[in-house]
Amino acid sequence: KFQDRSSSVPKGCPFEVEGVNVNIVHIGDVPQFCGGLPPGYNAMFSVSTLRRNHFYAVLDSEEAMLWVRSLQEARQEAIKRKMGHAANMPYPNSWKYFDSLGNSLVQSKFRIRDKMEEFRLREMEMTNFAEAGPLPGAYHG
Repeated sequence: KFQDRSSSVPKGCPFEVEGVNVNIVHIGDVPQFCGGLPPGYNAMFSVSTLRRNHFYAVLDSEEAMLWVRSLQEARQEAIKRKMGHAANMPYPNSWKYFDSLGNSLVQSKFRIRDKMEEFRLREMEMTNFAEAGPLPGAYHG
């Protein structure tokens, strides 16, 4: 999903398809924090990464099953290509291009996360330094 038609970078944080688990969420198992399904939506599926679970509402259980199967197949294909076990399958060159786009977006997410963590740590150090008060002055000459 993009911000608008002229956007060149997708919205949100991408995640690697190789590391996800995808499941149907049954109506009775919808988490309380979701507040139920939105009006007009009758099914839900989840995409679980190492850090969090993403929940997606869809029109019906058939659409949820289609998403789950598609993402599971994409995961298997990505793993096969990454491990080199798909050498006998003639994949289009455009797939390599799309794989590289996805990988660069994921790497960008990691770089941004690392920079934010570095900034947060630096800010904490400066706060601790400022709270300690002035350093004792001495002239060494």
